Amino acid sequence: GKKTVNKVYDPACGSGSLLLKFAKILGADNVRLGFYGQEINITTYNLCRINMFLHDVSYDKFNIKLGDTLTDPKHWDDEPFEAIVSNPPYIAPKFKKDLQKEVKFEPEIALFTKDEKGLEFYEKISSDAPKYLKEGGYLMFELGLGQSGDVAQIMSSNGFKDIKVLKDLAGIDRVIFGRK
Repeated sequence: GKKTVNKVYDPACGSGSLLLKFAKILGADNVRLGFYGQEINITTYNLCRINMFLHDVSYDKFNIKLGDTLTDPKHWDDEPFEAIVSNPPYIAPKFKKDLQKEVKFEPEIALFTKDEKGLEFYEKISSDAPKYLKEGGYLMFELGLGQSGDVAQIMSSNGFKDIKVLKDLAGIDRVIFGRK
């Protein structure tokens, strides 16, 4: 229901699609202080920066950093964000053999976690996010199959309120968000 936000951050931004969704829905000018992201893969990092230009987000409105969010998170010293969004890696290694062929073109680093439940990024981002979100700001994630209960618990234990899960067109829990 928001019409504007101060800024939005994606700690595993990939090609920048979630950041660009904010630009499309709110309008780039309604993300007043800009679009922030971090990406570990140098090729995808460069693609994200190019995508910002291709979608009319001017250079002074985005700040994308290269690096590993789990070991060296960026942007945490900036003014608090009103929104943190992420479609992090969430597939446990044990499911690698069952991966759909349509997804196999993605870099493995964008898909797989190191932990057995695929919750590594949700835990790290959820524990860090309250320090870097404005009061009333939102944390939003794309979910892996069957992870909504675990991620809701992770978010709740990190102080998030009003946690909601949205289903995709197939009726599968796909997005979760909560408010600081």
